[in-house]
Amino acid sequence: RILSVGRLVEKKGFDYLIDACKILTDRGIDFECVIAGDGPLEKTLRAQVDRLGLADRVVVTGKPLLQGELPAFLAEGDVFAQPCVWARDKDVDGTPRTLMEAMACGIPSISTRLVGIPDIIEHDVAGLLVEPNQVIELADAIERVIVDQDLAERLSLGGRERMERLFRIDDCLET
Repeated sequence: RILSVGRLVEKKGFDYLIDACKILTDRGIDFECVIAGDGPLEKTLRAQVDRLGLADRVVVTGKPLLQGELPAFLAEGDVFAQPCVWARDKDVDGTPRTLMEAMACGIPSISTRLVGIPDIIEHDVAGLLVEPNQVIELADAIERVIVDQDLAERLSLGGRERMERLFRIDDCLET
């Protein structure tokens, strides 16, 4: 189960995730993808899902996910994908909180080499990084995590350990 969450806006790269799901379907990979959140691109993303024939595999919830609901949502996933991109208006998601939450929950995570994200994910240790706007590279990374359980376990442990190390409460409260 592939999960993603956030406001349905361009900088989140959800359209790339949906395109990657089409590639995974064409490759015969068995999966379900849930994109949780609401926002101005909801209708556009749902239309993309329908146009690509993915309605039985990809769900755009259209509902915001409250902070208190995030751990239960993340517990249902096998892979977390946050394929952030530069929006046309130059908006960008520099350090996505939901990505850090997923890693802290021990879900193998995939995101893009963009702004502060490489500071969060150490590639192939605490998650996987792909170039922004690269659908095939994103699909390849998701497929790697789905089919290679050893990799998934290593990234799960590495991501959680990285979040624990980077965000230890004592270190964060030091002056």
